[in-house]
Amino acid sequence: MKKLRPYYERELGIMQGLNAEFAAEFPAQAGLLGMEDGNSDDPHIERFIQATALSNARTAKLIDDNDVKVTEALLNVNYPHYLQPFPSTAIVCVDMQAGIDKITTVGLIPRGAMLNAKMPNAPVCKFQTVFDVPLAPVVLSKVEFRPFIELPLSLPRAAGVTSALRIDIECKAGNIFLEQLQLERIRAFVNAEQSLCATTRDVLFMRAKTAYIELDDGAGWVVLKNVPIKAVGFAPHEALIPYKASSHPAYRLLTEYFVYPEKFNFFDIDWPALAPHLPPNCKRLSLHLGLAGVPADSHVARSLAELSSKNFVLGCTPVVNLFKRSACPIELSHTAPDYELSPDGSPADAYDIHSVDRVYSVRESRHGPTLTEFRPYYSLRHGEAGGRHGRYYLVRRDPIKAMSNPGHETRISLVDLDLDPLAIPNASVSIDLSCTNRDLPSRLRYGGAAGDLTLEQPTGGHPLRFLRKPTPQYRFSPDDHWRLISQLSLSHCSLASGGLDNLKETLTLYDLPQSSVSQRQIAGITALAHRPARTWLPDGGIGCLVHGIEILLTVDEDAFAGTGIHLFALVLDHFFGLYVHLNSFSQLTILSLSSGKELLRCQPRNGAINLV
Repeated sequence: MKKLRPYYERELGIMQGLNAEFAAEFPAQAGLLGMEDGNSDDPHIERFIQATALSNARTAKLIDDNDVKVTEALLNVNYPHYLQPFPSTAIVCVDMQAGIDKITTVGLIPRGAMLNAKMPNAPVCKFQTVFDVPLAPVVLSKVEFRPFIELPLSLPRAAGVTSALRIDIECKAGNIFLEQLQLERIRAFVNAEQSLCATTRDVLFMRAKTAYIELDDGAGWVVLKNVPIKAVGFAPHEALIPYKASSHPAYRLLTEYFVYPEKFNFFDIDWPALAPHLPPNCKRLSLHLGLAGVPADSHVARSLAELSSKNFVLGCTPVVNLFKRSACPIELSHTAPDYELSPDGSPADAYDIHSVDRVYSVRESRHGPTLTEFRPYYSLRHGEAGGRHGRYYLVRRDPIKAMSNPGHETRISLVDLDLDPLAIPNASVSIDLSCTNRDLPSRLRYGGAAGDLTLEQPTGGHPLRFLRKPTPQYRFSPDDHWRLISQLSLSHCSLASGGLDNLKETLTLYDLPQSSVSQRQIAGITALAHRPARTWLPDGGIGCLVHGIEILLTVDEDAFAGTGIHLFALVLDHFFGLYVHLNSFSQLTILSLSSGKELLRCQPRNGAINLV
């Protein structure tokens, strides 16, 4: 409505000017209307003028916004998620503490499992899980930072390693031992305030240089070949919301990082790397991570001293407010060019349409019901629908009506290839939707003794609790559509000329919450450069030399105080994978503005694949 006001004021001024001219040229008729200097003494005439100005203003704005139809059509074919809302997101924990000793097998809550959260006098909010959640009788019984690493004299100590992080893994089931657990990983969520969480992430992924296992039965220590800690949230199957295959994962990661960075506060302990070293009947082991660059008197060491087992929580997953729902059936009457599209539920403003998944009509005949499917008009599937004789649907969303009358802003048209209304017999049209609950989840209460959510298909009967309050729903503004389209054309030339400005523009575009923290991070990027690079690519024992590009990013470390730099660097590392050509690579190096020293060097990357 704020964007409509300038149009209204302009139209009102135009009408007042025309009224003044009318009164000057036709004083007798103007006197009957009470007009003088463009205004009228009659309140009814004045309201009529204002109503006409408002109607003209809306028409003028629609004309100016005509290019939105072009951008929506373009984005709908290749990048439909830019037109869809980003649903409310939260972190949920399966509380297994009460009955963990009674677990006899490893259960699983799969990705996509549906959860229900109820608030008084409101519809049920539905969430789906993002990660698989194993239900195993395992706990991290002890987490401790040690400012000085203590190793047996027989073990080698890597250069620069001075401190350690200890993580004890314990099996709580009475008749099950650690070596019997068939686990792919142990996934933990760093449940801490933002500063400690960022410090922990940076230490785990930037400072951990060696790893050891200390066995509980006195069998001694084992040196691991690699640090068994892996970052989480970057794989395609770990996306918060579904994306088309044509959408590059780097843009997805940018959106998820700015909208919900908590999603990346997980890490995996590679269980297959530990399991072969376990003796029979092992109940507990200690994983020691040797840390370099963390002096005992440093600020990082003082922060890590607060770490405990309460900060590493198992059985957690992000959840997203996205669910399947049918639309209210549409009876084709051929009395209107389009029809209101709304989810089947009340109140209407408790639901928002994320995507239209399927449109089909059912018509009864003497041979039985006939089902006809409609294809999206803006798509690459016209051949499937019979070409010029095909049947298509077109969905429009009115952003003005979304503010004034939420739940009734979406309309659907059934058209042919020429965008003319379909001439088909009367039929009932059914529509499958993916929906959200708008901002309703952000008002949910949490912290109940019996849990905050329930599984639609219960597994184990454990309470499910929110660890983080659900966020509001976000949406890309229609005003940003052309900017979104323009940044999709970024290339090597963008790095060579004006690269820093282009990068900041892109990051700002994906920063939907526009928080002070994210804006400070974007402003903390001070320089961007690139240079040719080469790396040796092993290939079945033969190998070859690959030419690529090294990207040098200089940052102000103060801009990342309290948030950490590792996650930001990993997201940008995937983003710069866009610049990679076939048989090439990109490698991101982060430099400090104050010292010029190298803070982080990422592995050479080709798209979504690390080459080394």
